[in-house]
Amino acid sequence: MIVSQEAASVSMSVTDSFDLNTLLADVVIKYGEETVTPVINKVVYGEEEFTTGFDTFDLSNKGTYVIYYGATHGDLSVEKSFTLVIKSTNNITNGDFEAGSMAGWTLLTGDEIAENPVTSNATFWGEEISLNQGGNYHFDGWTATGSEPAGYSYKSENFSLSGTGMISFKLGGKAAKLNVYLADGTKICEFDNPNFADVAFPSLGNGCRLATMNSYYYDLSAYLGSEMYVVIEDAVMEGGWTVAFFDDINFYYEAEVDFASKVDVVLESKLPDVEEREEVSLPWTLAINLVTEDSSEENTDSEVE
Repeated sequence: MIVSQEAASVSMSVTDSFDLNTLLADVVIKYGEETVTPVINKVVYGEEEFTTGFDTFDLSNKGTYVIYYGATHGDLSVEKSFTLVIKSTNNITNGDFEAGSMAGWTLLTGDEIAENPVTSNATFWGEEISLNQGGNYHFDGWTATGSEPAGYSYKSENFSLSGTGMISFKLGGKAAKLNVYLADGTKICEFDNPNFADVAFPSLGNGCRLATMNSYYYDLSAYLGSEMYVVIEDAVMEGGWTVAFFDDINFYYEAEVDFASKVDVVLESKLPDVEEREEVSLPWTLAINLVTEDSSEENTDSEVE
């Protein structure tokens, strides 16, 4: 028994009652020449698991749902899964990439970019250098393209800034940029990754920051209530490590957070002649906005300056 046409990941708006079975409309499962009807087996949302009620499913909670479906024919069975991302009106949809895909993001620029540049690799290379990934997935520039100098960009869906107005995000590699635009195309923020450091390889404790992502925060409260979107970019530049990694892009904090005291704790890389790997604390950093009032730019959905 084979699944000749799988269900695709979906991004949609909030709804309190939805028939999930409609998402299987294009699924084709075959046993020889016979078509077998697919059914939903379970839905996983965070730590919760649901096994019934799929025809009137409550999707009022925003975030990522993993839907498992399949079919049974005699003693044979097959199971697949896909993600359903419920859009947020006050935050970036799939800003943490926990959908395991680019659901909620649109490719703006770039040729021969992988259909799904999101990966679950928590470390890289034989030294097992931490990527400082949040959750189970992140955007991986090596997966996106085999050519580091290539350059590309993705646009998020629009949302309205609310809560405290504080934002945070993770950037890795030398070419990573995160740009913030108002809905009319006015560029209000441009952030790069100044904590990138090709030193002391491979020791994170001694300052090595290559693909390892750094956490940044910034105060955007002056724009509370504004509709905006984000463009993540692999900037075209010369030299090594012209690659980009992104994760945990969060534009909604309901309450005040002491960002200056926050750290990400990861394992040190495998070091020569060191048997026990210690924990390393990576402090969060106040981001530097490269856009000023005198150098604001505009862009369209089809071009990023």
